[in-house]
Order: sequence, then structure tokens, then C-alpha cells
Amino acid sequence: MNPILEDIKPETADQLAALAKERGLSVDEYLRSLLPPANGHAGGEEAKTPPRNEALLAVIRKTSERLKDMPVSGSTEDTLKMIREARAGRMFGYEPTE
Repeated sequence: MNPILEDIKPETADQLAALAKERGLSVDEYLRSLLPPANGHAGGEEAKTPPRNEALLAVIRKTSERLKDMPVSGSTEDTLKMIREARAGRMFGYEPTE
């Protein structure tokens, strides 16, 4: 066995395993994620998952919240209907002629 691993106490190993499991990683993957970057990648290997873009996720959540009560289902038929109504002048207050 590796002498470094013999130095790790069981409580510490249990704590590492729990933290890795919370993140959906193996203990080895979790420990590698804690190492400083080498060649631009964590642990000297290619990054397995890109970092989360929290700002973009916030914008998506906000947009979803604004669109939740929209009367359009997102179907092609609804989209075409909206385009036809706009072309007929409804966006300017005119009633569609089609």
C-alpha cells in the first residue's frame, strides 16, 4: 500500500468520500479537482465538466419566469399564426385580414 494512503485517518477518508459523493465524483476525481491546474486543466488531465456559468443560468431562470404565462405553446403552428398576424398589421393595431 502507498505510505501516503496509510497516513490518512479513517474519519478523513469517510469525509472525503461523502464530499465526493455529494458532487457525483469518485474520491480520486474529487481529490484531483482540488489540485492546482496543470497545463490549464485540473489534475493535469482534461476537465471532465466545464464550470457552471451562474450568470447565464440566472438569466435563463429569469427568462423562464417571464415566459411562464405566455399564451404561446411554442409550436410551429402558433409561431406561424403570430407571424401572419404581425404581417397583416396586428402589431400596429389592425385586425388580421386572413
